[in-house]
Amino acid sequence: MSETVYFFDHLQKMIKRKNKNKLIEVTQEKEITKDQSELMKDILYVTVAYDKEIEDARFMAVRESESSFSLYRIIKTNDPKEMLEFTGIGFAPDELDGYIIRDIRPSGQPVSLLLNRLIEFTDNNWRVEYVAPTLPAITTNFYYVSVREALKELQTFGMEFSFRCSLSSDGIKDKWIEVYKQIGKHSNMRFTYGSKALSVVKEVDRSSIATSIIGRGRGEEVGDGYGRRIEFADIEWKKSNGAPLDKPLGENWIEDPEATAKFGIPQPNGTMRKRETVVIFDDIEDPTELLQKTYETLVDASRPLAQFKAEVTGSDVIGNTVTIHRHDRNYHYRTRIFKVRINRLTGQTSIELGDNLTKDARRQSAQISNSISNLESNKMTFYESTEIGKFQDDIMRGAGKNGGSILLMNGQETGISDGREPYQMVFMNGKSIDTSDHFLVMNSDGIGFIEGDFWTDEFKTAWTIAGVFNANFIQAGKIRADIFETSFNGAGDQLKMANGIIQAINNGAKIMELTKNGMEYFYEGSKVGGMSTIGNPFPELILPEGQKIEGNSIFLRTEGNNRFIGLSARNGTGIIVGMNQLFMIQRRLDMIIDQVQVTGRLDVKELYVNGVKIDSNGGGGSGGGNGGSWNGQYPPEITSDRDKRYWQIWAMAIGAGFTQQAAAALLGNAQGESDANPTADEGNGKPGFGYGVWQWTDSTGASSGRVYMINLMTQAGITENPDTITAQFQLLMWHAPNGQWMATNAYPYTWTQFMGLTDIATATRAFEKNFERPLNDHPERVGWSTNWYNRFKDLSIPQSAGYITPISAPVQVTSEFGWRTSPITGAQEFHNGIDLVNNNPNTPIFASSEGEVIVAGAEYFSWYGNYVVIRHSDGIYTGYAHLSRVDVSVGQKVSQGQQLGLMGTTGPSTGEHLHFQFMDEFYPSSNARFHNPRNYINF
Repeated sequence: MSETVYFFDHLQKMIKRKNKNKLIEVTQEKEITKDQSELMKDILYVTVAYDKEIEDARFMAVRESESSFSLYRIIKTNDPKEMLEFTGIGFAPDELDGYIIRDIRPSGQPVSLLLNRLIEFTDNNWRVEYVAPTLPAITTNFYYVSVREALKELQTFGMEFSFRCSLSSDGIKDKWIEVYKQIGKHSNMRFTYGSKALSVVKEVDRSSIATSIIGRGRGEEVGDGYGRRIEFADIEWKKSNGAPLDKPLGENWIEDPEATAKFGIPQPNGTMRKRETVVIFDDIEDPTELLQKTYETLVDASRPLAQFKAEVTGSDVIGNTVTIHRHDRNYHYRTRIFKVRINRLTGQTSIELGDNLTKDARRQSAQISNSISNLESNKMTFYESTEIGKFQDDIMRGAGKNGGSILLMNGQETGISDGREPYQMVFMNGKSIDTSDHFLVMNSDGIGFIEGDFWTDEFKTAWTIAGVFNANFIQAGKIRADIFETSFNGAGDQLKMANGIIQAINNGAKIMELTKNGMEYFYEGSKVGGMSTIGNPFPELILPEGQKIEGNSIFLRTEGNNRFIGLSARNGTGIIVGMNQLFMIQRRLDMIIDQVQVTGRLDVKELYVNGVKIDSNGGGGSGGGNGGSWNGQYPPEITSDRDKRYWQIWAMAIGAGFTQQAAAALLGNAQGESDANPTADEGNGKPGFGYGVWQWTDSTGASSGRVYMINLMTQAGITENPDTITAQFQLLMWHAPNGQWMATNAYPYTWTQFMGLTDIATATRAFEKNFERPLNDHPERVGWSTNWYNRFKDLSIPQSAGYITPISAPVQVTSEFGWRTSPITGAQEFHNGIDLVNNNPNTPIFASSEGEVIVAGAEYFSWYGNYVVIRHSDGIYTGYAHLSRVDVSVGQKVSQGQQLGLMGTTGPSTGEHLHFQFMDEFYPSSNARFHNPRNYINF
């Protein structure tokens, strides 16, 4: 349990936090209100030494778990002597009372879908985190009530709510709701008097016991209202057939004989008579359901209520079911904790278990009458008579609960005014708004339609009051006419259809004509060209090698001289241009002309002449732009962090095609520039100084080395973290052949030739003179290069464990490894993995290689959701995030291809996908480094 208290201002931005040594009192009270009259009561009392900074704090919070907090709105502040005393109430019910639901009328709707509709009214400031899968479908109305009142009503359907939030360094980051059938779980905790229970007091209430209940349901419809209530007299129960009690035919009550024998009414003959009451369930229309619900109420009503209060140590969580024992009085109960009072500084806890006697559901929400004689008439008040008048008005307008398929609606019902005057008529395909999903609406805007739930924002006008038709609502089989004309713009142009021909007319002259031969174009009465499909309209067109046009093609042509452009789908041919006949075959462009003359600048990504690549040095060969690859493995001889830096450069250079001597030249120069430190900053952020492994420097003096280096990476399309050897080696491989490498007379080698040098001294000096180009010579670098060569030349690059793609085909990469714009925050962030999908949102996730599971948890940190991490034999860790289900546990050995869980979207996520990682140490280790999964798997 965390003792820290966090304080916030009126915008819920963090002001200050107080640790245990600054706190005098931190007491938390939580109570589950069993009668559903309120959401969970949650109060926090905090006393601290006087502090001016938090005197006007509006909110405070305490940590409940690794990733969630309870937040409280401060409703009372006192400042006795040199202290500040705060009283806060759970922020969720208070805040949710300020959001109003306009009109939602669910019918048999799942709780998860309904809650998301309700939460939309919070302007997306809240979200639904978890919904228990066994909750019932909901049919009810929410009309101009707050979200808080709606949640209170949902509690009556058998569910409980928990409210949580998360924090960032600035303040409240996220708010969510969790919904359970019942908060808590069955715990193994035992509270025994004299041990963990410092005191145990039992209170028993026998004031409202009933051993027999008459169940009555909703009134039957009789045309002009409701008549006799539904009962279950025609249903028979037999214990011999598996029923919980015997209930003969003809009886409209159900009795528990054992409860009658204990708690019934004593008779003169020594027997016990049933103690009877009536329960009314206005929302039940089915007799079988009514009998079952009446029985469930009888089970609770036929026993005395018992409540325990205890002072305990090592308390359990509110809502959990525990056992409590007091042997000297024979108390042995398994019951539920409904109230806790926790001193978060000392750990001392008071709990209350059993039935909440102050809020007994039988007394306040089950609508039990102690006897039928209580159903007496009351004198009608003026207010009641007024309401009856309104009810009669509703009946006449069809606004009753089953008003029929026509309804006159007033401003109160749609929320546009407080008046009851009708202003629109609604025709529907059911007997009421609730049971309909197609509506025709007539009002002062016109006539329109609504599909789905009735909500005027969805109103689509088909015919306005001004007589304008919306063509989207015109549906016809055939429209027959000899001539069809319409003006299609403000210039008086016309579209004319006649005798199978479509013409466009401008100022009375034909400008376009569509026939079965294609589209023809006209100017001042003469045809100037056209567009047609293949029908071999140009048999005179001959391709190279005597090939004729065939297959499916589209041709654009002008009249005369055979000038045209063809788009052909003929096998192997993509584009044809007339006259000099330029055509494209697949991705290669062949130009059948004598020469190409370029009078301006020619920009190409790669240029080859006779198969030889031309780079900035006029050289050929490969290597420019190849960043090399490294599998993240070190030989056992490489142990220090410094040696690991140099080994990564060595391995990436060898992977890029360097000789060992040229690779050593890179190391010697890196030692002289930065000791191979990718964050070495010569000027501490000042302009004109070098940065990184090879000390990139802005020669203009305008930018710092790091800014200059990152700008170069942007040009090169490098997305890795710029402060890593991986990104800077990729930049080296791009920068050298793109302007930085300048061959000198002393070392007249191109970049590609440098990569192939086999003399260490020559390679070291060539890199220094042609790439680094320092003011002064550094002959000592030859010795450093030689030392690294001798150290690494006989070491083998370890092979990593074989890895496979963790999802089945077809695999699609939706976000690469490296820097990107966050799809959630919109800010720049380093994406430390690769996102994968395969068109199946619930696809199984497989282990990429065999290993041991070291993380298998829900909501790991606040950004991974359900998360699995595996340690492999080569020292690499793979991570699998956002899973909808986890199928493995910590410590479990898994084989390659074994299922770890299912793809999902838990944690911050914009949709179902797998966030897949490679790490050389398990995050959050400060030494952890992430690697691009493409270095291990070819996706």
